[in-house]
Amino acid sequence: MALQTSVVEERGGHIAASVFVGHLGTAAAFGDKFAAQLAPYKDHGRELVFLSDGAIWLRQFIEKTCPQATLILDFYHAMEHIGQAGKACWGSGKAASGWFK
Repeated sequence: MALQTSVVEERGGHIAASVFVGHLGTAAAFGDKFAAQLAPYKDHGRELVFLSDGAIWLRQFIEKTCPQATLILDFYHAMEHIGQAGKACWGSGKAASGWFK
């Protein structure tokens, strides 16, 4: 799968509007809350960009609800995955720390 240019990149990196939804509870309850916030934007198709922690259930919800949207893994979780990959390749400890600079 080739990387695609996002609408945000095509606009020169400018985000036109933002909506933030947080929830403490179950994924199902979050889905209901999120769907209500998302309703006014559903017709925006590929103009929608979602930044998330990469949770599978959230990705699946977004892919089902807004299949044309762009999904972006947040920086913290992306770095966590890079660190895990580095550990798998070079182990841990001081000797392995030089690759990650």
